[in-house]
Amino acid sequence: MHYPDEQQILSLLRELITQSGMTAGDLENEIGWEPGRLGGFLAGQGSLSLRDFFAILALLEVGTADFFSRAYGLEPREAAFFSVEQVPELRFGESQRVIKEALSRRSVWKKERADP
Repeated sequence: MHYPDEQQILSLLRELITQSGMTAGDLENEIGWEPGRLGGFLAGQGSLSLRDFFAILALLEVGTADFFSRAYGLEPREAAFFSVEQVPELRFGESQRVIKEALSRRSVWKKERADP
């Protein structure tokens, strides 16, 4: 039997597998597992390691942060799922924003120091 959090995670994982057009068997084959391992887990039997869970998310092209944001409704809007390829681009954009803000603060600080 799974706890409520596990049931919530399983439910979303089943939904994402369905949306991907893949089956549990397809994923098991891609990972190299014996038939029925993922199917059993999705049915509430057994458990998966985090490494196995992350491998499944990678095959589904879903980031872990996006998965858990959606699973727990951590974002005020409908959680958007980004492909693995989009994550570096998003991080780069966030890094640019942080750098611009830091440069702006430094500029203000330098100006305040120069003006007695």
